[in-house]
Amino acid sequence: MNRILALSIMLTMVAAQCLAADTTWMPDTATIQKLEVAVTKDDGAHGGPFHQHADGIDSYARYYAGTIEGGHHIVRGFLSRSDLGVGKGIHIVSNIGQFPMIADGGCNYADVSYNADSDQLNYIRCHGVG
Repeated sequence: MNRILALSIMLTMVAAQCLAADTTWMPDTATIQKLEVAVTKDDGAHGGPFHQHADGIDSYARYYAGTIEGGHHIVRGFLSRSDLGVGKGIHIVSNIGQFPMIADGGCNYADVSYNADSDQLNYIRCHGVG
């Protein structure tokens, strides 16, 4: 009986690790380029911030990470007008836990979600002001 319990616990732990490993993926530069084209093209329709700045998306430090949601490859992004010490441009990280944690700031900070499977922008949202 103890052997069955131990085997059951071990299999549960292995399954949990496999599930955790399957929730992230690393987007490549081609995917990020498609996302940024979609963001700048649809900026006004999604209420995005880029029309407010002459440099557009290039005026932001952009952090991107891939997640798998409902079987779809989703790229999440955090965009910051402040370079946060790492410089403007694209920063691909392994998971969204590596994004800077900023809650306010209006359109100086924005969140992006992009479905890489369907090449569709889910949303771009400015942060609140508070």
